[in-house]
Amino acid sequence: MICWIQPIIPALELNVAAFLWALFSPGKVLAQDLPIFLFTIAIVNANINSRLIVSHMSDSCAQMCNTAVMLYCSAALFSMTNILSAAGELLLLRSLAVFLFVAHVHYFFSIVSLLLLQ
Repeated sequence: MICWIQPIIPALELNVAAFLWALFSPGKVLAQDLPIFLFTIAIVNANINSRLIVSHMSDSCAQMCNTAVMLYCSAALFSMTNILSAAGELLLLRSLAVFLFVAHVHYFFSIVSLLLLQ
C-alpha cells in the first residue's frame, strides 16, 4: 500500500469508533463524563500523530495497526454490546483513559531516551 495513505487509516478507525460509541452508548457516556471521553480520544490521536512523526523522522512508512486505536475500538465495541451497566461503561472509559495516558507517556520517554543515546 502507498505510504501516504497509511496514516489516514488509524485516524479514520478512531473517529468512526468514537462516533459510534458516542451514538450507541447504552450508558450515555457523553452525558456521564464528556471530558474523559474527549481526553481519551485526544490521547489516542496524540499517539497516532507521534508515531507518524517518528516514522517520518526515520524515513519509514507509518504503521497501519496502532495498539492504542485497537484498544479504543475494542473498548467501544465491548461497551456497545450492552453487557456493561452505565457505571461499568464509565469505569471502562476511565480505566482506558488512564492506561492509554500511561502508555503514551511511556512511549514518549522511550523515544526520547533512544534519541539521547544516539
